[in-house]
Amino acid sequence: KVTLVHGPLSAELAATLPSGMVTVATPSAADMEAAMLTHFPKADWAIMAAAVADVRPAVACDRKLPKKELPNQLPLEFVPDIVAQLSARKSPSQKVIGFAAQTGDIVTPALDKLQRKQLDAIVANPVDKHGSGFGSADNEAVILTADQRQLTVTHGSKLRLAHCLYDFLRS
Repeated sequence: KVTLVHGPLSAELAATLPSGMVTVATPSAADMEAAMLTHFPKADWAIMAAAVADVRPAVACDRKLPKKELPNQLPLEFVPDIVAQLSARKSPSQKVIGFAAQTGDIVTPALDKLQRKQLDAIVANPVDKHGSGFGSADNEAVILTADQRQLTVTHGSKLRLAHCLYDFLRS
């Protein structure tokens, strides 16, 4: 059984989701955090394919501000780290897998995130390579596990990457 907690989806993408999958639409980071905390206790695996955001404006306005009212510096606050919260709450039978969208050296910062957030595995993928990552149907990655296994997945479809991830984590 799969529960997909997601942000906004295009109608085209939503139409491709398999029938029988439970879907939970979350319009905001706070809604996604609440949904994940609600559904996680029943999960065997939580695969967190992307962070909502790292930061957000500290002050929200309910109207468009004229240029003359805009601050010179926009104060920011950190968005709650959902994957870290799940990892801190996991039972011994649960696995939490994170993703690390990186530029340059993708492995070193991913290993740091794997250890710091106490994840079971992390998928490091380059977002600075043309034809991979955001806005592309393709990707490539290095999958790293807490027990020090590693798998390099060469450039290909995101569906292929998902199958490689699933097979690797099951082994």
